[in-house]
Order: sequence, then structure tokens, then C-alpha cells
Amino acid sequence: MPDLCAALVDLGIIASGAKYAAAMIPIFVAALYLLQKFYLRTSRQIRHLDLEAKAPLYTQFTETASGIQHIRAFAWQTPILRQSLAHLNRSQKPYYYMFCIQRWLTLILDLYVTASAVTLVAIALKVPGITTQSAVGLALLNVMMFGEVLAMLMNSWIKLETSLGAIARLKTFLADTPFEADTGESKGVSEEWPQRGKIELRDVCARYDNTSESQHLVLDNLSLVIQPGTKVGLVGRTGSGKSSLLLTLLRLLDYDGTILIDDTDITSLPRQHLRRRITTLPQDVIELSGSVRENLDPFATPAATIDPALSRPADHDTMVEALIRVGIWDHISSNGGLDTSLSRLSLSHGQKQLLSLARALLHQARTGSRIVLVDEATSSMDLETDSRMRTVMEEAFAQCTVVIVSHRAETLRGVDVVVELEGGRLAGCRKQDT
Repeated sequence: MPDLCAALVDLGIIASGAKYAAAMIPIFVAALYLLQKFYLRTSRQIRHLDLEAKAPLYTQFTETASGIQHIRAFAWQTPILRQSLAHLNRSQKPYYYMFCIQRWLTLILDLYVTASAVTLVAIALKVPGITTQSAVGLALLNVMMFGEVLAMLMNSWIKLETSLGAIARLKTFLADTPFEADTGESKGVSEEWPQRGKIELRDVCARYDNTSESQHLVLDNLSLVIQPGTKVGLVGRTGSGKSSLLLTLLRLLDYDGTILIDDTDITSLPRQHLRRRITTLPQDVIELSGSVRENLDPFATPAATIDPALSRPADHDTMVEALIRVGIWDHISSNGGLDTSLSRLSLSHGQKQLLSLARALLHQARTGSRIVLVDEATSSMDLETDSRMRTVMEEAFAQCTVVIVSHRAETLRGVDVVVELEGGRLAGCRKQDT
């Protein structure tokens, strides 16, 4: 808006230098409109090409930074550098073209200004008595700076078009991205649900792409009843459906059949309510940007006010107690405490998994959840850390229904029932010897 006002003021001052020159304003504006229409159409496309060409380069930087140890270990510096330079060269081509059309725009605007100056002087000389020397001088002075004003106006308009294009891409992304249709009603389920922790599956079938009938079923007519407070170990080969069963319990996979938790069909519950009421301990550690406090209590934000149990920030002493139980408080306290950035702690994978366990302890204690899902949480840990995690979970989740997916026999010590899956079906169910 300031650039537009400056252009209009300068145009008015230039026109005041010769009254008849004002008749050229509509022609000048029309020519400028056609110029920007042609230029913006080309500039927009080149801008898109520039963004697309830079994406492989940025991906290369990210992958190189994350795998720098492997690159050095295998002496891959030369091919990686060669590949990076190739990406850099390709990324600069659209930028060069964009720079060229910007220079072309500057040239055309200067020609417009030159034509305006010639017209102004010609009218002032050929039609005497319509202006004064001072008015012509003022008009010519503004003509000299008018090219810069027009360039600033055009660049501002281009930035606006680019920003609107980014918004349009975001709207397209939102429109084209599949979303979870949460049509469930809470049916008056209490905030303490689930109070017992009973899980019942009846003829459950699930696949990762529910729109394709030809895709392999990850769960095939699975029926299973888990009594309240039971510790269940899920075993089976890779691809047998162990992790898929946990995803289905959280409604992260669409399924056919019936799943009841405390005699309530989970399809009648809003997905977010269901997921907030179940404590999970995933195989891959979830690291959030922010402090240790924010990682331990990620739901203590205004967005979590839908669940009163999670909307209030966790007590400082409660967080410290959870970290002490998992054995990493000494390391965190010596590096700044709960408010230090997680990225500055340089935690090992095992320590990150213990931090994830502390987060699960806080979640279970605050929500009173009676169901805990553990998916290969100790698969990449040493035996000592594995033993520590099992001890903490046995104490903290003693009153909960716990479903553990694991390949390690040590992890399944202490479970009540071992369920074996094969090809998404129930292959066996036996009580564990204590």
C-alpha cells in the first residue's frame, strides 16, 4: 500500500508538469497492467520451479548432516560432495532465470519512464503556456525517481502474489489430504473411562489401505479377550500383525468387526478422546522441539483443554520423581534441569527411551488410564536398561492392563498371558509360567 500511494503521488506530480500529459495516464496505467500480468504469470511459474529445484538440495543437506558418521566411516565424502554440487547447479538454474526476468522488468520500466519523460518535455515545448519552468523541473525530477518507485511497487505486488500462492498451496494440501472422519459421539462416557481395562476383539479385520480390497489383511478375523489387569505379551514373526493390533486399538487403522473396551465400542468414541485415555510407549522415541518439561508434558497447552486431566501442567516435583524413577534425573539436573532444551542434553537412544517411559508414567498417573500399550520399547537397548524399564513398568502399571509387543524373551518375563500371532490371525494363547 505505501508503494502504491508513492507511485500515484509521483504520477500526479509528473502530470502537473504539463496538463495535457495527464491524458497519457490511462494509457500508461493500461500498459503497466499488461506488463505486470505477463510478468507475474512467468514469475510465478519460475518461482515454483525454483522451490522444486531447491528441495533435493535441502534434502541432501539434511541427510548428510544426519548420516555424517557413516559418510566418514565409508569414505563417501567425494561422491556425496559431487552429488551435492550437482543438486546445487540444478537449483541455481531457475534462480538465474528469475534474476534474468527481473532485470528484463527493470529495463522495461526504465523504458516506460523514458517514454514518459520524452512525452512530458515534448508537450511542454510544443504547447506553450500550459506550464511553468518550475513545474516542468519538478516533474522531471520525479520522473528520474519514478522507475525505482515502479520497481518497488512491482516487487511488492510480486511478493503478495507469491504469498497468496503459498496460501493457495496450503489450501490445496488441506483439501487433498485425507483426514479422519470422527463422527463418534462420546455417549456420556465418564472422564475416568476406561475404569477396568477390559479389551475384547470380535472378528477384527484390518488393512493399511482400507480403500483397496486387494491389499493384504494385517489382521484377519482376529478374536481375543483380555481381562482387566492382565499383562499380555504379543509375539510372532515380523509382519504377523503385532504392531498393527496396537494401531487398531488406537483407531489409527480402519477395521471391520468390533472392538470393545470396558464394554464400550470404540467406534462410538471420538478418536482423540480414545487416544488420550490410553497410555502408549512406542518403539520410536518421539522427540519434541523444546525443553525437557515440554517433552514430559506435551499436552499441557490450550489445545488440550478438551481433557481436563491433561490441560493442567504437571507438578514440578511429579516430573522430577518420574525422572528419578527411570534413572536419568542426575544427568538432566546437571545440565540445567527441566527447562533446558532437550537437544542440548545429547541423550543416548537408551536415555531417550527412558525419557519416553517417564512421559508414559506421567500420562498414566494423571489420566488414571487402565490400559498401557508397549510396542518394542526396549528392542534397541542393552540388558541393563531393559531390566530397569521392566522393573519400573511392573511397579507403575501393576493395576493396568498392559499389552507388550516384543521379540525378547526377557521383556516378556512377568506377563500373565503370551499371545502368538501369525499372518494376522491368532496362532496360540498360553499362560506364562511365573
